[in-house]
Amino acid sequence: MVTEKKDEIRNELIKRQNDNIRRIRMLEEVIRNIDLRINSIEQRYLEETKKIYAKLKENDEKLKEFKIQHQTLEFQQDSFKKAAKKYATQNDLSQIKNYIELISPMLSKYVTKKEIQYYIEKSREDNIEE
Repeated sequence: MVTEKKDEIRNELIKRQNDNIRRIRMLEEVIRNIDLRINSIEQRYLEETKKIYAKLKENDEKLKEFKIQHQTLEFQQDSFKKAAKKYATQNDLSQIKNYIELISPMLSKYVTKKEIQYYIEKSREDNIEE
């Protein structure tokens, strides 16, 4: 009976040990899976970080280009403003037009020699009749 009892205890201990070993293996498997997931997440994180830094660098270069273009446009705008001051304004053009109309023989109402002679003759005739 003592040997039976010992066998029973030994079997129970072996069973518990096997149970514990099985649990440990299951936990190890879970840990391996978690470790794989963490490694995968770290890899994606590193890849995304590299992409973000590359995009930031690209955006920084574009921003520098835009600044240069902006400065160029400002310089051109200043040049146009300076040049525009040298051009005649609408008011200046209308004044020039008025001066031209004033001295232009085509547009002015000058009397020709024939017209003067005609009016002189006519006024003499009118004076004679009176």
